[in-house]
Amino acid sequence: MNFGFDAQDELARWPLGRVVELHAAGGVRRGGWLVDSHTRRPPEAVGRLLAAARGLGCAAPVTLEWDAELPEFRELLAEVAALRVPAATAAERTDRVLELPA
Repeated sequence: MNFGFDAQDELARWPLGRVVELHAAGGVRRGGWLVDSHTRRPPEAVGRLLAAARGLGCAAPVTLEWDAELPEFRELLAEVAALRVPAATAAERTDRVLELPA
């Protein structure tokens, strides 16, 4: 988002089987930049990038980072649920067991 390259194309170049954790967080716009502030829900582009990583076989667990300006707990749970869908799909396609909290 900040550097003008296509992040999904970049993913194809990375050894995603070596990834041990994926990070999802929201941020704020400051001076034309998206700053990873952990104060908002992840933008839709983060979900698309996560889905792309899953499609390339990355089965690493996802950490939702939301450290300040927390919403209601049910909204946090909804964000976790949204991250589970591509994670569960990836676990079905790989040998690696992906454990998610209930």
